Amino acid sequence: MLKQLLISMLALCSSTLCLPAMAGGHQHGEHQHDHAHHHQTKSHGAHLHGVAELSIAIEGNSIEMALSSPAANIVGFEHRAESAEQIQALKQARSRLESPDKLFEFPNRQCAASQWDIDLSALEKSPHQHHGHSDDHHQHDTSHSEVSAHYRFKCRENKTPSEVLVHLIDYFPAIEKLKVQWITPTKQGAATLTARSKRIEF
Repeated sequence: MLKQLLISMLALCSSTLCLPAMAGGHQHGEHQHDHAHHHQTKSHGAHLHGVAELSIAIEGNSIEMALSSPAANIVGFEHRAESAEQIQALKQARSRLESPDKLFEFPNRQCAASQWDIDLSALEKSPHQHHGHSDDHHQHDTSHSEVSAHYRFKCRENKTPSEVLVHLIDYFPAIEKLKVQWITPTKQGAATLTARSKRIEF
């Protein structure tokens, strides 16, 4: 099951990759995970500016992706947006993160985004969670605010894609390194992407 693959993947990552279940308009039962399992042996120690993390789980024609990054990589600051410039930067970041088909490119466009959930709540002036999420898990030191995103892609012909081009650094150049971990029902791997290296081969 794809849910089991994601749980296995996220259990290997830092707790910053352990995202909440999708909710609201994108809520589906298979997205709900046991967060206690993810957090019981992890801590928020891997907060490095210039570094972001992406986990990918693939099964059949479904792909799940979980992105986590220090807010500074995404908007240039790590506190509640207050000035007009900061609010605009936040809007621009949301717009870019809500364009997954531009951020992730599959060969021959064989896969397309079907659902996504963007979490910028740590930066929003009025604390709340989009899509009806609980905000409890964000009550931590906002001097180290995180941005997270969760994407689901559907692919044609029930075939596992062999590769994906990741354009996150093109849209968020403050990300110098993107650490990727991926898993399929038969294998797993890892890669570090940069502005010159954007391809992941599964």
